[in-house]
Amino acid sequence: MTEGFNFSIADLPIFEHSFWKKEQFSGGKDILYCFDVKNKMQSGDSCAILKNNRVAGMPARAKQRRNDMEQLLKILEDNARLPIEDIATMLNKSPAEVAAMIDLARAQGIIKGYKTLVDWEKAGVNRVEAVIELNVSPKKSRGFDEIAATIAAFDEVESVLLMSGGYDLQLVIKGQTFQEIALFVAKRLSTLDDVLSTATHFVLRTYKKEGRLYQDEEIDERECTVL
Repeated sequence: MTEGFNFSIADLPIFEHSFWKKEQFSGGKDILYCFDVKNKMQSGDSCAILKNNRVAGMPARAKQRRNDMEQLLKILEDNARLPIEDIATMLNKSPAEVAAMIDLARAQGIIKGYKTLVDWEKAGVNRVEAVIELNVSPKKSRGFDEIAATIAAFDEVESVLLMSGGYDLQLVIKGQTFQEIALFVAKRLSTLDDVLSTATHFVLRTYKKEGRLYQDEEIDERECTVL
């Protein structure tokens, strides 16, 4: 086996197989047994020996597989409705290979789901969105995780992000009216024991979201001089 490549243990699942099982042996070496998507153990040649958190004997094609997976994920993130045949052409692979890569990414929890971006204003549906800044008191044992999980459990909460800077958590809240969101913040969010303060910012108009432009009407760029 050749000496180590700079890959972390976290990189291993996307290299050769779907699952890896580590067992420690005497002499300070960890053996990684590789499993395919059907959870069948591979031959000894497919295993890697870890020493000092570095991978030895990593197959040369592993880096290419990782790059292929990264390209696939970028394509799906941009447009998850592309036919597999088109994606296969873009990646220079067969549709069966692409389908297997997608199944693998789902099994590993890399692909969390698929979402449709909706312009509710054009749909004629009342939808209000707000960004909430929270300062909270983290627990000594779990830090921000516990309060973040509590907040994330609310149906009104679209996202929860831990932030650097002047506040701790950023939330995106969606509701039918401004009053509905204001009541949620006042009655349910602010009353949590670990929440110290809140600041609510209502979204007035969306111009771009998730990489998509929402305002697609033509803009007259001719200068107009008023005397």
